[in-house]
Amino acid sequence: MPDVAPWPLPLIVKSNHGCKQFVVVRCVKDWQRARRLAPSWLKTVYGKWLDEWHYGRAEQSLLVEPFIGPAEGLPTDYKVFVFGGVARFVQVHVDRHADHRWVQYDRDWSKISHCSADVDRPMRLAEMLDAAEKIAGSRDHLRVDFYEVAGRLWFGETCLFPGSGLDPFDPVELDEIFGRLWTTRVPGDEKTVLQADLLPMSQ
Repeated sequence: MPDVAPWPLPLIVKSNHGCKQFVVVRCVKDWQRARRLAPSWLKTVYGKWLDEWHYGRAEQSLLVEPFIGPAEGLPTDYKVFVFGGVARFVQVHVDRHADHRWVQYDRDWSKISHCSADVDRPMRLAEMLDAAEKIAGSRDHLRVDFYEVAGRLWFGETCLFPGSGLDPFDPVELDEIFGRLWTTRVPGDEKTVLQADLLPMSQ
């Protein structure tokens, strides 16, 4: 990385093969911090300790993009959970730079989790859900992330292993609800069925 940022600020520097490997650059000090951290990102194969093997298949590189968030902090992050081609839930992350919390909504924007945060329905929700379904296609599950900034919808990333499968749900029943929507290809059959058809609901 050059000594001085060659692009207008603010911008974001991040790796393409890991998680939480980013620096928002708003000033010279931030750029210097990114220069210090980036080499360690490129020397590390992320996810080996959690069996997230696909990170190791990526050709490791750095991404530098214009930062689209607010003057301070990070933009609200909308994570759409798509199961069997249908966008079912939106996990919303707020205040990631300070008091990080997340709250779950269904596709009609009814709150389904216990969290003090209340997030207004995004203006582009319908487009967000439609785009998530198109990106996920026929996959049994994919999380597709978006930002809505100044009324404009931005794609963030896709994720195969949300929270490495370890993030807690509140209430805990949501864990089973999400899991029962996961679809499975029946061996020797072309149809796809819900896990709920294969596994009995616990009593």
